[in-house]
Amino acid sequence: MELTQDVSILLRVATAMLFGGVLGVEREMGKHAAGLRTHMLIAGAAALIVGLGDSVAEHFQQERYRDLLQVDPVRLIEAVVACVGFV
Repeated sequence: MELTQDVSILLRVATAMLFGGVLGVEREMGKHAAGLRTHMLIAGAAALIVGLGDSVAEHFQQERYRDLLQVDPVRLIEAVVACVGFV
């Protein structure tokens, strides 16, 4: 991965954690069980998994890897949704 791609993923994760924190603060003010930390961690982890999945998909799109492994980024999103549903 290039440095610009790393920074892009880091910014996406930070943005997701910021918005997750906003939701978490609202839930903590309402005295709900899942609050600030939970929402920030879930949002950051989801953004990281999807961002790294995009990087892996780009890497394996090269001609020499096409027959070796087929990457489907939608499966990563499905896994994130399943994990969030579990939490």
